[in-house]
This record gives sequence, C-alpha cells and structure tokens, in this order.
Amino acid sequence: MAGEGQPNWSERTEADLKRLSGPGIRIFLNITQAWGLSAEQQCQLLGGIEMATLQTWARDRDGLLDLDQLERVSHVIGIYRSLHTLLPTTADGWVNRPNDNPLFQGHPAIETMTRDDLPGLREVRAHLQSRELGWGDSRQRGRNGRARRPKATRGRANRLGRLPTNPWPAQEHPEPP
Repeated sequence: MAGEGQPNWSERTEADLKRLSGPGIRIFLNITQAWGLSAEQQCQLLGGIEMATLQTWARDRDGLLDLDQLERVSHVIGIYRSLHTLLPTTADGWVNRPNDNPLFQGHPAIETMTRDDLPGLREVRAHLQSRELGWGDSRQRGRNGRARRPKATRGRANRLGRLPTNPWPAQEHPEPP
C-alpha cells in the first residue's frame, strides 16, 4: 500500500511505463554521469541489468523500464534533488566521498546504494530528505515512532514560526552528517 503522497506502483499501466521510461532513462543517465559513476555502478543501481541493456539505453537515450527500475530511477532523482538542495556547490561529489554517518560506516553513499540494492536507495533518500527537512538523523524517532526534529527547531523558535536557516554548523566541506 502506498503512503500518502507516494506513487502506487501497482496501479501503473503499460502506457504509464512507456510514457515515463524514456525521460526516466535520460534523467538517470545524466545524473549518474554528473556523479561520475561507472557503467557497472549504473547497472547495479537499476537492479543488476545487463551491460548490453544499459549500453543500448545510453545509445538510444530511450527504452522501457519495468516498475522496479522506475522506482529505482525515482529514488536516484530524489537523492539528486535533495543533494542539490543541501549542498548546491558540492552535491555531485557527495555520493563518492567517504561519509562518517553511521548509515554509511565511513564508506561513500554509492556503496550503500549499490550494495544494499533497493533498500539502500530508499535509506539514502530518506536520510537526505530528513536532513533537507531539518529532522536530523532519519533513524531518530520520538515516542510515537515519527521522526523528531532537532532541538533547534522545537520550542519557542518553532512556536514563533522562525526556524534556523541552517541547523548544521559551517564546515570547510559541508555535507549532511
């Protein structure tokens, strides 16, 4: 069952897949090129497709994605968008840089995204979106199971409608923890 605001993948028709596949492939190829990913990493992000299929899609800039691949492309687009919101000047290099966050265990995010397959893509996207929304670590949960916002956004400042513009201190190479 799809959550509120999330696409219900089971209701997609073949016409929807045909309509979304070409643009999805082109966007995916552009994003992974900007990230500097290898063809092997691109194949892994798309669920382990054959190299020949990727090469055909790259040559024709078109093809037909299945539901699983369309969801994967959606997560890649969401990750890209969140990165460019959080780190406008260094976003494209973030997926390849080692990361201290416990989610990544000192490894680059691309390793989590490829090693953990679809759950890895979902986790990286959720992590970045929680940072984008100022909720801190996506694994921090309140008593009701909902994500908690950082203390800086609770209390008086929140009641007055003033939220900090940047909840993270400035760093030489700013990136979400």
